[in-house]
Amino acid sequence: MESKGRLVLRAITAGNAVLVRKSSIRRAYSSRIIDIRRGQMSDGEAKTELIEAINRGQKIVNYSGHGSVDLWRAGLLTSADASLLQNSDHLSLFVLMNCLNGYFDDPVLDSLAEAMMKAPEGGAVAVSAS
Repeated sequence: MESKGRLVLRAITAGNAVLVRKSSIRRAYSSRIIDIRRGQMSDGEAKTELIEAINRGQKIVNYSGHGSVDLWRAGLLTSADASLLQNSDHLSLFVLMNCLNGYFDDPVLDSLAEAMMKAPEGGAVAVSAS
């Protein structure tokens, strides 16, 4: 069975989304958590919901799933999407638990983490990525 990426926004976490989902923290803060699941909507709908949620000022963006240097699986979020972010007054903390989103050794290609930090009108205040 294919693993679907999971994203939790505006959450208080001690680890990743799985820990939050199994704890009393999730119940206490459930009104502040947005859980976007690619398997329950089209990739385009998931991407739109993600960008809109970040632009509304989510504090934490936590992604656990497949990825590459400059994207999340199925293009859910890409380095090019950084230009769509309009959250400069409330930058998010990105916690990315996948492959290569934090890769910064390529002088030609910005990783997703770099793109979020360099986004002209928003993006990330900080990124933790592999």
